Amino acid sequence: MSEQSLHPTPEELSAYNLGQLPQERAVAIDSHISECQSCCETIVSLSSDDTFVGLLKESRQLPVD
Repeated sequence: MSEQSLHPTPEELSAYNLGQLPQERAVAIDSHISECQSCCETIVSLSSDDTFVGLLKESRQLPVD
């Protein structure tokens, strides 16, 4: 099995980041990202994207003066 096939898919990393994975898979990915710089950076990037999207949603809900 190649090293690339051991990495979680982007979809799995996104679901992990949103807390949408079964506990067993989340634990496996948690272990993986603690040792894999590439996947860790992807998680950080996804977190940044989610924060940005969240801020955009909040700004649309603010009352207009």
